[in-house]
Amino acid sequence: MDGSQNTSNSTGLALLSNYESDDCDEEYEVIHKPDRKTSKEKLPVPSMLLQTSKVVDLHEDDPLLHDGRVRSFPHVRGNWSTLVYIAYEQNDVLDEFVTGLRLVVGNEIELKRIDNLHISLSKTVVLLHHWIDAFVESLQQQFRVYPRFTLQFGALEVFCNETETRTFIGMNVLAGNEELLNLVKMVDSCLDEFKLDKFYEEPKFHLSIAWCLGNRSSELKTELPRLNELCNSFILNNPDFILQRVDSICCKTGNKFFTFPLK
Repeated sequence: MDGSQNTSNSTGLALLSNYESDDCDEEYEVIHKPDRKTSKEKLPVPSMLLQTSKVVDLHEDDPLLHDGRVRSFPHVRGNWSTLVYIAYEQNDVLDEFVTGLRLVVGNEIELKRIDNLHISLSKTVVLLHHWIDAFVESLQQQFRVYPRFTLQFGALEVFCNETETRTFIGMNVLAGNEELLNLVKMVDSCLDEFKLDKFYEEPKFHLSIAWCLGNRSSELKTELPRLNELCNSFILNNPDFILQRVDSICCKTGNKFFTFPLK
C-alpha cells in the first residue's frame, strides 16, 4: 500500500506495517476507521501510532569500503538506485589492455579496472520500491520488438562524472550509435511515466574500461596520444576486441537484475 494514500474515514486508529527486504522501505501507515460508541473507556493511543512517516535509513556510506567512491545521492531505504544498460563481458584481452594503460599512465594516477563493464542507456535514477514492477514491465514492452545489432568501439576518450568525483577512460562507439539512440528514446519514455530524469540530450556512447578518483581529466588527456597508440596496437592484434553483439538489454535496480532479450 502506498504510504501517501488517503482514506475516506476520519476517526479511530490502526497501524499497518509493511516491510520489504533488502533495499526496500519500511513503511508505517495510519488508517482511519469509523468510531463505534461503547460504554468501555478507551485507552490512550500510543504516540508512535499518531505519526505517519517513512522510516529513513541512517546508513552512512564509508568510501573506504568502495575504493574511495562516494554516492552521488544519499542512501534511503525504499529508494532503489536504477540503471538501464548494455552489458559487456569481461575478457582476458581487455584485462591485458587495462594493464597496459596503467603502465602508460604511471604511478602518479592510480588507475583501476571497471568490474561491471557496460554501455549506459540511462542516468542512474531512483525508483521507489512499488514502482519497480511497472517500470520493468514498461521496459519489456519497449524492447521485445527491437532487433539485435552489433556495436563497434574505437578511439579512447577521457570522461569525468557530473560531481567530478571520478574520471574514466572509455572506448567510443563507432558503429551502432543510431541503434543506441533509439534504445535511449525507449528508455526515456519509460522514465517519463515516473517523472524521472531522462538521458543526456546529446549522449556520447562509450564503454568505460578504467577509472580513478577525482577529476584527473587534464592529466589523462595529455596521455591520450600514447594511450590510443596502445589501443590501435591491441585492435590490430585482436580485431574482435572492439566488436559487441547486442542481443539483450539489462536493468539493475537495487540488488535486482533484469534482462530483456531483443528480437
